[in-house]
Amino acid sequence: MNRPSPPAPRDDDQAGFALLMVLLFLLAVTAIIAPLVLSARTDFLVASNRLQQERLESIADGLVTVIARELASPPLVQVIPATPASGTALPRCASLAELTPASLALQAVKPADDGDGLVLRVLETSGTPVAAALRLFGTQLDLGPIAAGAIVSWRLRRRPDGWDATRCDLLER
Repeated sequence: MNRPSPPAPRDDDQAGFALLMVLLFLLAVTAIIAPLVLSARTDFLVASNRLQQERLESIADGLVTVIARELASPPLVQVIPATPASGTALPRCASLAELTPASLALQAVKPADDGDGLVLRVLETSGTPVAAALRLFGTQLDLGPIAAGAIVSWRLRRRPDGWDATRCDLLER
């Protein structure tokens, strides 16, 4: 028996078959790549969330440190009489203290360990030597030179006519 030969493929059939193969290939590639891409995105989101959590924990630790420092140091009180001396008027506003120049960072104002006055601790932040000055309760104090990047301390003592400052080391000597 003679079998009839199959019909010759047409160009449309070959193009359709090629298109079907390309679509199957793309589907297979998508099935392989999609989990990898999603996994990478998930890893990125997990890392991003971990970084945000660490940042928040760092901020919280900093706030705890600030609050602890504030609770450990009670406020300094300067009593101002309710009625001014005769012939004078109270100013409409006043400043407790002003440290100049702006490149000085106030590190501490605390009672001296031996109870004799206060200790002022300052850090020079600009990297250049400066001449420090402090206005405290209206008294201008020239603190003197500070080397670049140095941490310097002064003992502040109250006098009948205002305040005076004496440079001291970190052990308050």
